[in-house]
Parts: sequence; structure tokens; C-alpha cells
Amino acid sequence: MRERLRRYEFFFSLGLILFFIVFLLLAPLFHEAWHIMTIRSQNLKYRVKYIKLGVIEGTFGEIEYEASSSKLINFQIYVAGVFGNLIVGFLLLLLSFYTCSKHPCYSIVLGNVAIAFLADSSLYFFFEMDGDLVNALKLFKFENEWFLPTIGFLLVSFCFYSWIKILEKTSENYLQKIYSNQ
Repeated sequence: MRERLRRYEFFFSLGLILFFIVFLLLAPLFHEAWHIMTIRSQNLKYRVKYIKLGVIEGTFGEIEYEASSSKLINFQIYVAGVFGNLIVGFLLLLLSFYTCSKHPCYSIVLGNVAIAFLADSSLYFFFEMDGDLVNALKLFKFENEWFLPTIGFLLVSFCFYSWIKILEKTSENYLQKIYSNQ
């Protein structure tokens, strides 16, 4: 039984390590990749100005592109990074909950990676002056100082709640597996 508990602890620790790797490195790279894929789908010219790794900020970058005459296309480009990562995060979260009963160790890892993608996306709702979502809303002259932070707060709350539920479900299912095998 002790070995099986160590196994769960190992996967829990691995999930936390992967959370920080995904949150600081992979999710921001995916974010920029979503922008590039959207720009390319519109056959617009672009240039990756830089992609940097900051100690506190994690990975971040800037992409310059030939702006479209269509506000809707520019809107799609601005929101592609955030919503692309939200979709990845929600799909991984669903997969985590789906695998929870049969494979709780894998579920805890998937859940932490999912929360990393969701948490990375939720940060963009709190940038006041500049950022993808702020710029997207400015295209349509929508400037409301409480709108994005409110959605961001709800998203962060959802992330925290989901993480607690994943921990609760996986530990419950894992302990049930241990005791049923004895």
C-alpha cells in the first residue's frame, strides 16, 4: 500500500512540475502559434519580432503582421492566442475528468497541464492598458474597465475549483483502487 501511495505522490509531483513548465514555456508558445496560424489562414504577411523567456513572465513574444482591412479578421487574430489555449485547456480538462476513475495518476497529470493552459489564458483578462483582448475590444470601440477583469476572475475561480475537484476525485479514486486490491 505504501508503494502505491508513493506512486500517486510521484504523479502528483510530476503534475505540479509540468504545470509550471506548461504555464511558463509551452502555453505561451502555443499562444503565439495560434496567432501565427490565424494570420497564415488569412494569407497575411507576418514577422515574428521576438520570442523571449523571462524569469518571472515566462515565455512571451511579439508578432508584427500586415493588418487586414476587416475588423473581424483583426479581431480573430487578436483573440486566437487566448481562445486557442482555452480550447486546449478545456479539452485536456475533460480528458482528465474522463480518465479519473480508471487512471487517477494520469488524470492528475492531465488536470495540472489543463489548468496551466487555462491559467495562462486567464492572465490576458487582467491586462489593463495593452494586450490581445484589450486591443480586440478596442477595434469595436468597446472600452469597459471592469468587463475583462470580471471574466478573468470567473475563469481563475473556475481553474481553482477544477483543480480542487481533480485532486479530490483522483485521490478518492486512487485510494478506492488501493483498498479494493487488498
